[in-house]
Amino acid sequence: MTADPGPEFWARQQSQLVVINRIRDMIDEQPDRFTGLVTNGSGHATVYVVDPAATQQPRFVALVDEAGGAGIDLVVTQGVRSSKLLDAIMSEVGAVLAEADVVAVGTGVDVVSGSVEVHVATRWIDRARAVCAARYGPAVTIIEIDRNAFSKLPFHPEPADDWPRPSVPITDQIGRDVGAVAELYRREGFQVQVLDPDRHGGATADLRPNRIRFLVHDGRIVDAAQG
Repeated sequence: MTADPGPEFWARQQSQLVVINRIRDMIDEQPDRFTGLVTNGSGHATVYVVDPAATQQPRFVALVDEAGGAGIDLVVTQGVRSSKLLDAIMSEVGAVLAEADVVAVGTGVDVVSGSVEVHVATRWIDRARAVCAARYGPAVTIIEIDRNAFSKLPFHPEPADDWPRPSVPITDQIGRDVGAVAELYRREGFQVQVLDPDRHGGATADLRPNRIRFLVHDGRIVDAAQG
């Protein structure tokens, strides 16, 4: 067990987080002038700025001084694209890909590269890259999701004795088409969640005894769990 670093450490960290949040608030208020902020713990922060004049604002200068006083190693560097532009791209890229029959599993902004990252299944990777390269150029990075890395559910409890029991054990359904199987269990009163790594970013873990989860590839069940 790691020893508690003590009250001085926690007090210093709290004061640093307050300053970092103030810097982040300023960045959020001026999305056309900054890309964003990246932290490494509370003692190190990097601000990515696209308009160098923004760093001359009295408010920003005061925040830099405040960061130094709080013991924060603050670095200011040139950003590639503004937060405003990246947010605009992120808000529309899913629809743009959908028009090309591509499913975006997840999207996010990478402040360091100044690009929007889009996670796409292997089956659509070439089409997604072609569409985004034509429309956005290097402002969008397509990240491939290999569904073969997802052959097991991340949370796989054994049913408790007092949990409801399906008429057919769910593990007996491995390899079957999920449609008919899911309908069977829904008729029995279970909540059925179908997870396809080509289309879904992830699953939350809880212990509802009446929930059945199926992990599927091409519509066929590759793993199953209750709860």
